[in-house]
Amino acid sequence: MDVYLSASEAAAFLGVSKPTLYAYVSRGLVRSESRKNTKSRRYYRLDLETLKERKQIRRQPQTEVAGALNWGVPLMDSALTLILDGRLYYRGIDVNELVATKTFWQVAQWFWSGKWDYEAPIVVSKVNSKVKDPLTAIHALLIEQAANDPLGYDFTFPAVAETGANILRQILSILSGRSDADIVEAGQFLSLAWSPRQLQAEELLNAALILCIDHELNASSFTARVAASAGCSLYEVISASLCALHGTRHGGDIFRAYSFLAELVQARSVKEMIMQSVRTGADIPGFGHRLYPSGDPRAEILFRLTRELFPAEMRPLDRAIFTATSLLKRKPTIDLALAVVSIIIGQPSASGFYLFALGRTVGWIAHAAEQRVSHQLIRPRARYTGIMPEFGSGSLSTNPTALVRVE
Repeated sequence: MDVYLSASEAAAFLGVSKPTLYAYVSRGLVRSESRKNTKSRRYYRLDLETLKERKQIRRQPQTEVAGALNWGVPLMDSALTLILDGRLYYRGIDVNELVATKTFWQVAQWFWSGKWDYEAPIVVSKVNSKVKDPLTAIHALLIEQAANDPLGYDFTFPAVAETGANILRQILSILSGRSDADIVEAGQFLSLAWSPRQLQAEELLNAALILCIDHELNASSFTARVAASAGCSLYEVISASLCALHGTRHGGDIFRAYSFLAELVQARSVKEMIMQSVRTGADIPGFGHRLYPSGDPRAEILFRLTRELFPAEMRPLDRAIFTATSLLKRKPTIDLALAVVSIIIGQPSASGFYLFALGRTVGWIAHAAEQRVSHQLIRPRARYTGIMPEFGSGSLSTNPTALVRVE
């Protein structure tokens, strides 16, 4: 699928004439750019898709809006992440390139600012890093700071990046158990805390953090935008998003994928275990992503790295995953890949979830800042499907279908 279409292709895609297409361009609804060595222009496909969705909603509002929030509209403008042709891009750069050449902290600062030379100042503050439950400790820390740091309400750059850097460092301190944790070396501190005898784990953890930074308008990032649009502080935004991430149909799926994979590796017959799960109608976690029918690129990158860095440890996992993939006809997702990382470094399933959470915090901050700059409140309308009032009756008691009887 081409990112750009010619004028004829764009007009045909929308079902309009070329003059109408040019009118859309003049109104800023569709972006275009000139082609090299020619007078013709090409038109941005994603703008065309957005415009087509809006036209469908206007033509059939009841039908279209009914399924809008289920992998559909609202389509929101964002300059952060692009998912196209089975590949993932941050600000126009393929994540493969970022994983191969950058550290997590370098990508985080660039993701916020759009500048590779930007360096966010890091304020060293005291954090209680000796905790039993990191998730509870992170929430408690965020709520406490929301009540005490007025700069949490400043979403302008660079203030939001400075607050974001502080949040990341504090979360890293809790996860690594080190009050002196340095976000600049996030992969190293997590490696020392979780896998001190495996020096190569740092590279794998750094890659995982980068790959978790953003994934367009997923449930937790949409939560970040809703909370930011409502006027919450950045600390409250992160806390709300973390709650959404913990759900079993989002980042919480990593726990299920971990348990399933651990059982799969120990099973006498991977095929029989898969067949038994299918027969009972069990939902098999970690396989199949609607946005990537040919395979989640994030999982592919992590699997490639684990094979290079931990070949012996990866072999039994690879065998089980290969058999499951062949039987299910579905490719592994990032959730299964993070479960693999947890197993490889000898950590429980929670470590995969916390990798996801730390990485995605960068994305939540960027989404919140982008949403706040728009000055728009996210407030969808509901299509009422309950009991209708009997207008003109003057009393609920005259309505035989009323839920409350008036005596």
